[in-house]
Amino acid sequence: MFAPRIASLVAALAVTAPTTLLGQSNAASELSVGDKVRVRAQHGEGRWWVGTVSDLGSDTLRIQRENSPNTLAFPYAMIGELEVSRGRGKSNFLPGLAYGALGGAVIVGSMMFLSGGDPDAYIGRTAEEKALIGAAVGGVLGAVLGGFFGALSHADRWEEVPLDQLRVGIMPQPRGFSVGVSVKL
Repeated sequence: MFAPRIASLVAALAVTAPTTLLGQSNAASELSVGDKVRVRAQHGEGRWWVGTVSDLGSDTLRIQRENSPNTLAFPYAMIGELEVSRGRGKSNFLPGLAYGALGGAVIVGSMMFLSGGDPDAYIGRTAEEKALIGAAVGGVLGAVLGGFFGALSHADRWEEVPLDQLRVGIMPQPRGFSVGVSVKL
């Protein structure tokens, strides 16, 4: 009578130990319902599917897509890459500044060059001189606009989830069981 109880306890601990121990040792590495993730299938077209985790089954990850009522199911065996969002990163001020300056310089400089020279004007300018002036003015204006819009945008910080270290476990609860997925980072 005592032996079957011990066997049941050992079996329950064997199933729940990986999730419980990993969850206690590194709480930041857990993947849970509500996390924002992006998934790429192993044999898919290379497209990332972004959404929030809606269900962590024993063999399937389900995500609720952004701005869509559709839920997608990904069997763990078919997932090629899995990443979890760890919040918003820094602003894109510097990249916006650089791309804006480059774009403004090229566009305005090209337009000024293509407009040709004005040798008969009050201050005579060749097409090359106009292109240099246009590139300088366009670069400054583009940098201001690019920096402004870059400062307003923030990208997600994505952290890769190593798939070979993905663990699924069942934890006994007072009124049943809970299923958990955790990852070792």
